[in-house]
Amino acid sequence: MEIFRKGQGNVARISAIAFMALIGVLLAGWSDTLISDESVLRNRLFGLDFVGISVSWAHIIAAAVFCICIIAGLAMANTPKVATFLIDTESEVKKVSWSTYKELMSSTGVVIMASFFVALFVGVADLLISKLIHLLIHL
Repeated sequence: MEIFRKGQGNVARISAIAFMALIGVLLAGWSDTLISDESVLRNRLFGLDFVGISVSWAHIIAAAVFCICIIAGLAMANTPKVATFLIDTESEVKKVSWSTYKELMSSTGVVIMASFFVALFVGVADLLISKLIHLLIHL
């Protein structure tokens, strides 16, 4: 199998495959929990007694789900349409002007202060309006 546009978009492709691996881990854990403890699939097939591991069909199914997600991620990252998207995405991210630490801290401070003042304004307005409504009801 030949890699589409080899050498381009490596970081984006690896990130997409790693994301599919994460999905595989989550789906494998989910499929393992779907099989109840009383199920025949939980019966021990074989064990590695020297390390205390017992393997059942439920474990094999979970491993198969994980492997399918990895294979799907590899296949997906090599399809022309997806690979072109990942390559273009990586090239656009390289063009981004990232903020410096000092700019980031000052912007964060501005956002926190603005949020505080908006919360204070909304709280005071709510208190005043509720007092006004309470006075109008009891007239």
